Amino acid sequence: PLVVVVSLQGEFDRGRRADELFAAAAAFDPSEIRLECDTVEFCDSTFVRALLHLLYDVCSHGGQVTIVRPSSPVRRLLEVAGVAELFEMER
Repeated sequence: PLVVVVSLQGEFDRGRRADELFAAAAAFDPSEIRLECDTVEFCDSTFVRALLHLLYDVCSHGGQVTIVRPSSPVRRLLEVAGVAELFEMER
């Protein structure tokens, strides 16, 4: 099985979007995408939307998305948006 690891850092918002990066990772049709998020300092609803699109794309092909070491901003945003339970998380 192919596992794609994506290391995310910095800020993700309308100015710096994650959707193209996630689409590139999903294009490999992996069994799992692991998103290393420990150095994400800020993220907004565009980040959540990109994550949900990624989750749909990968899961519809039998794969999974794992968020590895989510930073406080990532954890907080996913919890506030009510979608944290949709993702596998490794702390």
